[in-house]
Amino acid sequence: MPDIYLNNLDGIPFGDNAGRPTPQTGQPYFNGEENRLELYSAAVGWSNIVQETPSVVSVVGQLNENTPSTFVINGTNFAAGAITYIVGTNGIETAATSTTLDSVVQITATFPAASPAYAPYDVKIVNPSNLYGVLYEKQYKILNNKRNTKKIITKKQFKCKLLQLTNKETIT
Repeated sequence: MPDIYLNNLDGIPFGDNAGRPTPQTGQPYFNGEENRLELYSAAVGWSNIVQETPSVVSVVGQLNENTPSTFVINGTNFAAGAITYIVGTNGIETAATSTTLDSVVQITATFPAASPAYAPYDVKIVNPSNLYGVLYEKQYKILNNKRNTKKIITKKQFKCKLLQLTNKETIT
């Protein structure tokens, strides 16, 4: 294959945003300002040819031991068709039963019940390009969905108990 600079195309044009050539469908362009190789299409305009690696920044939600759980995952560069996983300490990846792309910076995913034996879990997003991002050891807590049987006392009750203890110590 001949060198791209030696053919009749004179190579791929390069420059900044303002220096883009007259748009033609299929036209490539090295954009130094955006640090990417772009391609022009009539439907989208100038877009990045190479997909970018997603990153997972935060997760809202907790895993449940007995029922499915839903997370809202925030990050960057999420793509349509992305798959969401949790990864236990045993190394097994469990795919979400549903993954919804809310935007390029947010995904909502529903996971099956998870075992506390393999906590903490990592949260992993894999784009269709096979590039992925992971938030390591995010999911520490696993709720067992059992009713909390601990007695909760009010501040007033606490003060009374404290006073009773103090009086007993003083008397004896």
